[in-house]
Amino acid sequence: MGIDYAVVAMNASGTSITDLANDGYLEFRVGTKGSDGAVLATLRFSSPAFSAFINGRASVNSVTSDTNIARSGRAGWFRVYSKNMVPLFDGTVSKAGGGGDIILDKVDFIAGGIVSIIGGGVFF
Repeated sequence: MGIDYAVVAMNASGTSITDLANDGYLEFRVGTKGSDGAVLATLRFSSPAFSAFINGRASVNSVTSDTNIARSGRAGWFRVYSKNMVPLFDGTVSKAGGGGDIILDKVDFIAGGIVSIIGGGVFF
């Protein structure tokens, strides 16, 4: 059994969480979601970090690209932090068509390179 939420409740819940990411950080990591994978790159969110929730979904807003990837490796997931580095939520990454929560220009990172977000977001 599960609880079914009205869209207005999903939108309000989502907004309260994603608002905490304003001016926060986005880390891309090696491995599977929730693992202790090495951090490959860290990007900074703008404010607001996400669009308004509509029908339980919000898209990531403009994020500054990382122009100096810290470590080489394959990104498998991400973690979102508040501006005070408090972990908020995790998700998956992929290139376009791969089904990730956040879509990147590449998932194979090379130290010293650049990574950019193409799209994606969160949903309830």
